Amino acid sequence: MLLSPVKDLSPYIKSREIIALQIGYDQNLYILLLSGKKDIYEEDDGFAIFPKVHSDNANHYTVLKVNNKSEIEEIKLAPNKMNISFIQPLPNDQLLLAGARCFYYDSEKIDKNAKIYDHMGNLLNEFTIGDGIESLQVDKLSNIWTSYFDEGIFGNFGWGNPGKS
Repeated sequence: MLLSPVKDLSPYIKSREIIALQIGYDQNLYILLLSGKKDIYEEDDGFAIFPKVHSDNANHYTVLKVNNKSEIEEIKLAPNKMNISFIQPLPNDQLLLAGARCFYYDSEKIDKNAKIYDHMGNLLNEFTIGDGIESLQVDKLSNIWTSYFDEGIFGNFGWGNPGKS
């Protein structure tokens, strides 16, 4: 069996970097693109590389939604400093974007690393979904499913030990 491309996305991608590529509950492909300088990783004492919670400058993200007829919708998001790692559609024609990391500063200040956008790219809501996200998926009932890597389970970035109540 020979595979052949269905749609050339290079005119849409241009010089932007692909940050995330995910399939939604609706079976559409969602591609998150970043324009400009990539400022999303930092080293931790030379031991490991972690995604940064925030960039030094505002990020300019674009979402490409590719449906099963290879039709493409391009959505430019309002600039923000959060480093986004995941993208999923919500049933009400909205998008959930989330960063893998977030800081717990104190009980009054916690990074909001989940953002909901409309299909015009406007920020509608934001909330905390937790630190150390490994993967994220949304189902057709708007349930958000997340899995966490060890920082999300054992604590990091100010969380102490989230596994204990």
